[in-house]
Amino acid sequence: MLARVWPAAAQEFRTLVQSIVYVDGTVFRSATVEQTYGVIYAAPQSLGSVAAAFEMPLHETGHHALYLRNSFGPFVLNGSAPASHPLRPDPRPIFGVLHSAHVLARMATGLHRWTVEADAPDEAHERREQALKNLSQSLDVLGREAEWTDQGVDYFNDLRACEDSLRAA
Repeated sequence: MLARVWPAAAQEFRTLVQSIVYVDGTVFRSATVEQTYGVIYAAPQSLGSVAAAFEMPLHETGHHALYLRNSFGPFVLNGSAPASHPLRPDPRPIFGVLHSAHVLARMATGLHRWTVEADAPDEAHERREQALKNLSQSLDVLGREAEWTDQGVDYFNDLRACEDSLRAA
């Protein structure tokens, strides 16, 4: 499905992710850990629908891609500073908020590409709208609290443009 609706994202997944480790009996849905770059951890019970299984590699590959991009130069200067975040009850580092915005932009884009097809299920439409709402909230936090590098300013503007284009679609 991903290869059909967004070939470049499918290629990025094949390039950056070397294995998926299925972990049962935990409370998380999926995770990426920078220290085990190339590995996605996923709980099988979190992949209970086609839409969930479509969304997970977009989300987790996004973390891999952002870790790689940041290895060439940071986007934020205050990445470890805590920030309140509407998606989590506890403050998280600005770098974590940046990760959420990055992966949510990918999720919303991929889901949008799928939802323009006639056979897209209602769940894909719902997940697209939720990802877009969460993206907006993450970008608002970053806009208020992140201290950007020059490269980061450009990237933040790209994320805002992505949000704007998805809202207009």
